Amino acid sequence: MRLSKSVGRTLAPVLPVLLGLSLAAVAAGARAADWLSYTRIEAGFGRAGGESQRSVEAEGYVGGDTHRLRWQLLGESPRSVAEPTSGRLMYGYRIADYWDAVAGVRVDRAIGGVSRNYAVFGFNGLAPYLFDLDATLSVGDGRALFDIEGRHEMLLTQRWIVYPFAALGAASRSDTPIGLGSGINRTQFGLGSRYEFTRQVAPFVALSRVNLHGGAADAARSAGERANETVVRAGVRLVF
Repeated sequence: MRLSKSVGRTLAPVLPVLLGLSLAAVAAGARAADWLSYTRIEAGFGRAGGESQRSVEAEGYVGGDTHRLRWQLLGESPRSVAEPTSGRLMYGYRIADYWDAVAGVRVDRAIGGVSRNYAVFGFNGLAPYLFDLDATLSVGDGRALFDIEGRHEMLLTQRWIVYPFAALGAASRSDTPIGLGSGINRTQFGLGSRYEFTRQVAPFVALSRVNLHGGAADAARSAGERANETVVRAGVRLVF
């Protein structure tokens, strides 16, 4: 419950404005009969640094082949300095087969109610050898944040899927209240697996190593948290 309330507070200031603008752009480029929708939710429990965690990752879109309204939500409970609750609402435009350019807003809410608002720009799509990439540049509060994530899904059977993944986050300037340092702040490498009983429902398990660097590591240690930890997550993936 606390996690869902935090996510709601994160998006509340910007949701109505961007929702209206994005839907107008989407409607201009796609007839309602041609609209598609997609939602993926991964809710799980895990352990990191000897402590239990609950987490949720969700993303989706609505629109046509060319114009789409995209959204993303990320959250953990209990929250850590290095993992604020984050929400994004973006307009996506198809620039090539399997590639979208995106622009919108991002709101991060850290421990203690500290929040940061950004304009976000980037792209996502399918790179050669079926690597799924998501890269964004977020600008606001006098700094720029760069985030890139990638994963590669491999089918062991028609239902059993294994996927290595990696992520990197960096910032142009430090922001101690939300655990950011200048330069590279966070790297993550891991391996996950899921079994699709159906395309809509699949339990998953994932093992990853998260390393904080520079000012982000210092902020975590000051808050009594670990700068480097192994994270184990298990849960269920829903797609509709």
